[in-house]
Amino acid sequence: MSRSSCGRRKPGAYLRVIEPGDVRPGDSVEVAHRPDHRATVALAFRALTLEPALLQSIPRSVREALG
Repeated sequence: MSRSSCGRRKPGAYLRVIEPGDVRPGDSVEVAHRPDHRATVALAFRALTLEPALLQSIPRSVREALG
């Protein structure tokens, strides 16, 4: 994650590339798996960088995956 995205509190998710090629506006993205919890990348980012008290609101399995 870049320093500028951290400063603006704009975290993002990484996508797995299955087949190399060009991506253009309007191309579809398939969500292959959506976890049952409601933790978001933004929430985890805030908890790990700015607001540690939020860690308790993140499910244990997600906290363990974060390290």
